[in-house]
Amino acid sequence: MVFVERNTFLLLREKGLTGATTPMLNFAFVFILKITRRYNIMAKRCDVCGKGPQFGNRVSHANNRTRRRFDPNLQPVRATVSGRVERIRVCTRCLKAGKVVKAA
Repeated sequence: MVFVERNTFLLLREKGLTGATTPMLNFAFVFILKITRRYNIMAKRCDVCGKGPQFGNRVSHANNRTRRRFDPNLQPVRATVSGRVERIRVCTRCLKAGKVVKAA
């Protein structure tokens, strides 16, 4: 674990994030991986139309309301984007409308 903390300190110093925040960030392993770009956190957002999650209520039979999240139906697609083949996440509405040119 000392090896991870030493690397953490070096990474944070390299990014200019030293000082009082350094001990606090040593345990946040996900944050460290995000800085090094080994772990990409993907947003639930369509790359074509920008549709994202919506929020609403989950309503029980007794009419109790708790918050919930409606995520868009995203599908990973190999598509041609400006002449290059890329893997993008597209909602099914854009796929059905033909807004995406799939790569062969």
